[in-house]
Amino acid sequence: STVAQKKKQTLQGLLQDVDPRLQEIHASLKEVERKMANLAPSKEEATNRAKSYFRQLHDLLQKREEKILSQIDEQCRADDKELQTKKEAIEFELAGLTSAQTFCQQA
Repeated sequence: STVAQKKKQTLQGLLQDVDPRLQEIHASLKEVERKMANLAPSKEEATNRAKSYFRQLHDLLQKREEKILSQIDEQCRADDKELQTKKEAIEFELAGLTSAQTFCQQA
């Protein structure tokens, strides 16, 4: 065996190791390209879903706000009516006392 033949055999051995590695690299490259191709549609889908969820949440909050504001309004009207009734009763009592006082002063 000559030195050249030994070098040739060594290089052929190294070349046999390179071929499987090349196949791995090509497979990895294809996988990365596939993931990159799916990235844009995935982003758009996720963005659309997030927007949809936020719109639903906004609608629910808006309905809840309307309900709470309506309850506040109803309670204030009820309180106002109750206070108005009390005021009228006090005014009636005051009128009666004032009349009785005037009567007593004139007697």
